[in-house]
Amino acid sequence: MARERTNHRSRRHGIAAAAATVLALAAAPLAHAAPGDAALADPPAASSGARVGAARGWATRNVTSTRTPGTTVADSVSVTADGTVDLLRVEQESVGDVSVRWTATLLRQPPTGKLARVRTFSSEASSEIPTLRSGEDGSSILLVPSGSTTRAEVWTRRNGSKTWRRTPAPSAATGSLAVDTQKNGRITIAYTSDADEDITLHTATAVPGGRWTAHQETPLPAFEDAGLTWTSVALDVTADGAATVALISTLVPWDFVSAPAGRVHVASRAAGATRFRPATRLTSQHVRQLSVAQAGARSVVAYETVRPSGRTDIYVRTRTSAKAAWKPAQKVQSSTGRLTDATSYGTGVDVVGSPTGRVTLVHSDTTGRTSVRVLGRTGSMKFGKPVATISKVRSFLLAQERNGTATLVTTTGAVTARTGKVAVRTSSTAGTRWSKPRTLGTAITGFDGASSLAVAPSGATATWWVAQRSGKPAHLVASHR
Repeated sequence: MARERTNHRSRRHGIAAAAATVLALAAAPLAHAAPGDAALADPPAASSGARVGAARGWATRNVTSTRTPGTTVADSVSVTADGTVDLLRVEQESVGDVSVRWTATLLRQPPTGKLARVRTFSSEASSEIPTLRSGEDGSSILLVPSGSTTRAEVWTRRNGSKTWRRTPAPSAATGSLAVDTQKNGRITIAYTSDADEDITLHTATAVPGGRWTAHQETPLPAFEDAGLTWTSVALDVTADGAATVALISTLVPWDFVSAPAGRVHVASRAAGATRFRPATRLTSQHVRQLSVAQAGARSVVAYETVRPSGRTDIYVRTRTSAKAAWKPAQKVQSSTGRLTDATSYGTGVDVVGSPTGRVTLVHSDTTGRTSVRVLGRTGSMKFGKPVATISKVRSFLLAQERNGTATLVTTTGAVTARTGKVAVRTSSTAGTRWSKPRTLGTAITGFDGASSLAVAPSGATATWWVAQRSGKPAHLVASHR
């Protein structure tokens, strides 16, 4: 049974089940523009940033490297509380739609000092590439997927430390993977396995460098029809160990004409627990995108469903604790434009939370209209009307600090434009007031603009995007302490 392996889409927990991939029966591009020949260049002078309640200085660095013809490039960033930025550069070689090799370079930029290479990873015949993210505890987490002859690995670096700890993933973790950490350093992994005859969600925990324990298997009902099956896993873990995990499963009938079928199963774990409670099926519709957030004891899941007509709807489900029942689905958006229309913007959804229980939801429709909604620390578990809206959004990234301050990076521009503007906005701790946009630069919109965002507990922030410099694509990283 074939399964698609989908990497994290955003800061910590969002995933995009590739509906366009399913419908087109071809892998979506994993990478952005190929870099030029510039070396690791010195950054320009820092510029003043704009925030609600506090001003931050931003600095931008060009992180472009040489490449081999025929490769594509993808980057991801992480930032720890001391302001150290970790950057992962991935170059992937392909033959047609088939990935034959990737090479990933891990770099580190301390608050003061030069950008330095840490180590290099590589793999043959892997359909998934490494990803980097920040944990709520302020650590950096690197997930290296399995290859044809190599086992998946989890690498973690605690805030303030230069040392990366390697933890081999369970040998069965060969399908979709997601990892996160908690304050005491314990790692939680969620995955599917290519060895399973039926779809099964696996979870386990480990201390860095230790053996995996608390193994848990959740077999899920099989699809009644025959076809090609994809799975995607999303996971969010708080500093005290509370967690929510979600699994998207999608079936494409063998006739390749009938509409895909889909399901979403979600399970939660209370703080201090090692095992997840029984999984709940939230929907039996075809789901294209999904994001989960664990905000204190609260669990939130946002997802986009796709109908055969092309209409998409975005729903949110919430519950107050791991033992509580899920609240009824709340529809926050409907889009009638087909995603394949030349005049349509891509849709998107992401949700992030803080230990205080405050949650931020951002969703965009096919007209490029992007809305921001807020769930307060207490009271109703239903999202209110948008507190902010932005037009002509080609792509967005969302992150949130422990105190509730949210950061939103958008790439805006006309749907047919070749370049767009990358801007950052930040919210008040309540999420109801937002700063004016601070322009960071321009992006090549055909490559989805800004593609990685990380925020540390201290408020240190880093994001990257692809821009045009002297006729060549340049990979830029902007950060502030």
